[in-house]
Amino acid sequence: YQDVVQPRSIVIEGRTKLDAEEQASLSSISPHRGVWNLVHISKLTDDTSQFYFASETVKCNPKSYSLENMGRHFKITKKIGNQYVSRLYTTVFSLSDLRVQFRNKDMLRMGEKFGDESLKLLEPVVASRTDDKLNLVIKHYPVKAKLTPFLFSMEKTPKQTETFTIEGPGGLGLCLDSDSHGFHVIFGAGTGMLPFLDLFDYFLKELVNWSDNGQKSNFLDSFKLTIHASYPSRKKCVGLSLMEKCQTLATAMHFTAFNLNLYFGDETMQRFDEEFFKKQADEFQDVAKVYVCGPPRFNETIPQHLQRLGISQNRFFFV
Repeated sequence: YQDVVQPRSIVIEGRTKLDAEEQASLSSISPHRGVWNLVHISKLTDDTSQFYFASETVKCNPKSYSLENMGRHFKITKKIGNQYVSRLYTTVFSLSDLRVQFRNKDMLRMGEKFGDESLKLLEPVVASRTDDKLNLVIKHYPVKAKLTPFLFSMEKTPKQTETFTIEGPGGLGLCLDSDSHGFHVIFGAGTGMLPFLDLFDYFLKELVNWSDNGQKSNFLDSFKLTIHASYPSRKKCVGLSLMEKCQTLATAMHFTAFNLNLYFGDETMQRFDEEFFKKQADEFQDVAKVYVCGPPRFNETIPQHLQRLGISQNRFFFV
């Protein structure tokens, strides 16, 4: 696939040019770069879908994803017309077919154990076999771009002969590992919450293990997480079932270190404004890290409000 990735005219969607490191990465072979075929597309909302890619030489194992890889991305490069176009996309292993199947089984057991019918509500499973595929969650924004519309154009009739060069995982991710501890806060809006879904799934698995064997892990004992997530509506919320089940099970187990706050634009007038942050002022003083991921304006105003409360900017982490 050397010929596929040799750049002639390369455009990173949303950016004007590549930096030197990115240019070099596209013209050299890396252990994490290969040719993949688009084999399945699963619709999540009216404008967001999950794209499954298959490789003849690489197989993905969603069971083995770790804290270190959460929130990282993959770069897709494709020749469209006379240009090679690249874009970064988020992988959400917790939404993969295999993880959903395992989670459904766990939640059926937990629902029976704690007498909560909401835990038994099954998440949909993709009909085709996708457990060894790379899954990327992509939103179709109404902006001028090339690669994303090209991918969505294949939604009805994906062509398995259509090849894409995919490289990753890349980026810092959430910068978490098994030794991470302290109070962490997430502020996310819309698809800005996608990088955190695997972390919620990790919490859920830890809670299930604790319920099954009676042993609370070091992670649950030392890591506290509060989430403030904003969406236009419930229908636009990818991963809603996963998030709500994590909160439901945490509440059933009297576990207070996971706190989910969901705000839907068509249901509440809640705003992340100065009044909101003043009410939360005492809680934020002990925060170790504040994750922020959303539209540009969102990413700009959240840190400003927190800095007015005396929160140091070195605690902010933009995903």
